[in-house]
Amino acid sequence: MTAKEEIIRLVKGLPDCPTFFQAFDCLRPLYDKEVAPIIAGYNPLRPQDHWRRDISNPVDVEEQRKLTTTRTELVELMQLLSDDAVEETVNEAMYKLVLFYGIELARKQSSEGDGVPHEEVKRRFAKWRG
Repeated sequence: MTAKEEIIRLVKGLPDCPTFFQAFDCLRPLYDKEVAPIIAGYNPLRPQDHWRRDISNPVDVEEQRKLTTTRTELVELMQLLSDDAVEETVNEAMYKLVLFYGIELARKQSSEGDGVPHEEVKRRFAKWRG
């Protein structure tokens, strides 16, 4: 079984409307087993559980437990993965999942009026650019 096939199998095992927390959680064991040791081998300064820390601050975890998607959307997203080596495929899956979560969270926040108005974003960028 290829890494892509294993990822899709894991995602298909999720409930019909999983939370993003459940989605991240189903891929963590594969990531920890297949990718983390490789990263530790060529980049010892990067901890093996770096994904866990990247998506595990308390605010994000609470939001991940609330925000749902559909298993179908996740399977379709994972079917876009390349058939490359294990490390790239599993890394790509985690990256796509993190990106998809961020987009869905932004949509939810925007629909609830929690977004940053466009004019404020332009002002911040202008300030940032100097």
